[in-house]
Amino acid sequence: MSPKKSQDLMVSATGTWRVMPQHDSPKRARATLPMALGVRCNATISSVLGAINLAARDNQTSVLSLPHRAGHENEVLKVRPARETGFAIVSVEKFDGDPALPDLRLLMNLFSLTETEAEIGISLLVTNELREIAEARHCALETVRMHVKSLLRKTGMPSQKRLTVLLTTLAMLAQPQGRQQA
Repeated sequence: MSPKKSQDLMVSATGTWRVMPQHDSPKRARATLPMALGVRCNATISSVLGAINLAARDNQTSVLSLPHRAGHENEVLKVRPARETGFAIVSVEKFDGDPALPDLRLLMNLFSLTETEAEIGISLLVTNELREIAEARHCALETVRMHVKSLLRKTGMPSQKRLTVLLTTLAMLAQPQGRQQA
């Protein structure tokens, strides 16, 4: 059971949850939270739980990319603070078709990137394989790695995965409203 567009999950920092907008008591029903979200990868589960704690305790919103599953492409997980203290709202956001890519000039201006760095950042959204990016650009793998390190430093992201999430979020914000599903 994966949340439909009207079914957000309200999750406490302790892991109890309920489907929104129903107002029944919090539960740990037969389905576990990862099953309810359709998440099976341990690393992704850890990231989701970390984002829930950030939202519930520190009032921070997070957007996480989900691994592609058959029939569930173009999904991200949005975790935001709930009105109730100690709770977070978790929802799966879906896109029609392919998500838009962030504008090259926008990336360059936002983070003081060179054109090459911005192009490689956009390439990371298309493929996460640095070797493929290097082959497409006809350059050495180490050159692409150097540009990714520079991207991480300039954007303040601690990892390539977090950089991809940031770029995905920027792409979501750049999409025309008519393409997004709630």
